[in-house]
Amino acid sequence: MRIFATLYLASVMSRDRHFALLKRLGYLPELYFNAGWDAIDPGVHKEIAAVVNGELGGCGIHLPYRDVLPGTPDSCGREILKRSAEAASTYSPVHLVGHACFRPLKDSEAAPSRHMTMGPGDLEGPLARPSEEWLENSLASWEGVLGETGGKLFLENTADRSPLAIRRLLDLMDPGRAGMCLDVGHWHHSGMGAGWRNLGTWLDLAGVRIGHLHLHDNDGTADQHLALGEGLIDYPEVWRLLAERGLDPSATLENHLPERLEASAGYLASHPFPPAA
Repeated sequence: MRIFATLYLASVMSRDRHFALLKRLGYLPELYFNAGWDAIDPGVHKEIAAVVNGELGGCGIHLPYRDVLPGTPDSCGREILKRSAEAASTYSPVHLVGHACFRPLKDSEAAPSRHMTMGPGDLEGPLARPSEEWLENSLASWEGVLGETGGKLFLENTADRSPLAIRRLLDLMDPGRAGMCLDVGHWHHSGMGAGWRNLGTWLDLAGVRIGHLHLHDNDGTADQHLALGEGLIDYPEVWRLLAERGLDPSATLENHLPERLEASAGYLASHPFPPAA
């Protein structure tokens, strides 16, 4: 499993503790294009990219997601994604991660019904199936991103309670250019995985389109981004389910604090993927 770790542009610019930790661990950074990425001069992006590629060996990039709904006709959000991908191309990233932002009560075949609910057996039901409008708008948004960069795009689950919408969108895209980022922490909290315990079903529905993972932990009550082993996610079971299906994705340790990243690295060392036979 090829390992990346979340890193902020400011950490690269200051070569702070977080930057030094990634360098020591030998992980590639997944750079967060969060608030402020668009205020950085293109020349400064080139300087940051030279440090990242020269001292850390390359990178992935997490695209911005605030105020961005790729599945709507919002031209402003689409432009944010396109401009961020253009800036990301400066770094020659291995991959890009973007939020698919599927909203069942607005974007599914069942919308605009507000009286339906989704249970553990409804992962292919009406609320999980995306509307043609959502698919069409999403495809236009993400093809705009792919037109700006050569990196592979991974679409991430956020509040999704089923991977079906992302899978159906990916079925319309080149598998060589686009895949799914399974965020295990989001599945456990927002996806109700803590109670439904249905990761195997997720893996079966998403299938071989899973090419990347976001790894962090929580207790099921919030998106806490704890170090691996500090919450209630059974990561040895995650490894087992992946291995049973022949899946060997790359992964990002999505811990935003260096002390949690270091703890996650220690957990991986003692609980490696693939699991021992």
